[in-house]
Amino acid sequence: MTKRFVGAGAALLLCAVACSSSSPAPPATYQLGFASTAIAVATETVEVQVYDAKGRESTFCNEALVKKRNNQDIGTVIAQSAPRSPCDVLNGKADALDVGFGIRGFVGIAKRGGQDFLLGCLVTNVGPGTPAPLLLLNYATQSVQPAPATTCQDLSQRCNGGC
Repeated sequence: MTKRFVGAGAALLLCAVACSSSSPAPPATYQLGFASTAIAVATETVEVQVYDAKGRESTFCNEALVKKRNNQDIGTVIAQSAPRSPCDVLNGKADALDVGFGIRGFVGIAKRGGQDFLLGCLVTNVGPGTPAPLLLLNYATQSVQPAPATTCQDLSQRCNGGC
């Protein structure tokens, strides 16, 4: 399957980066991407959780995804977004997250039917001027569900009622 990002341009931009090394860290910025339009359209809500990943840079995502798939605790959450529909995220209605500077693990949870549908994870060093990292939701959960076929060309078409 060819991986494609959906939304405005290549992904869903949630907020803009504005940092100064002499001021506290601004709210975290990130982007969400989906492996296909069908997956984006089938997703009902998305949440993002952020963890301190210092010292676990190379292992955090593997460990976090396995734990999340098995309904185990990943650790102490630094920040968590409220569940939002992909359309809300696309339209800029997602939460900005206060995560501070440092090595952070971002875990995305896409839900469908109240169940985890897809997961995504990335580790990045959040600092002054850090570009918004892309969190690709493309790891299947324990309850693997195929995304239904869609006539939508992209998520924005779905959000605007065009398909």
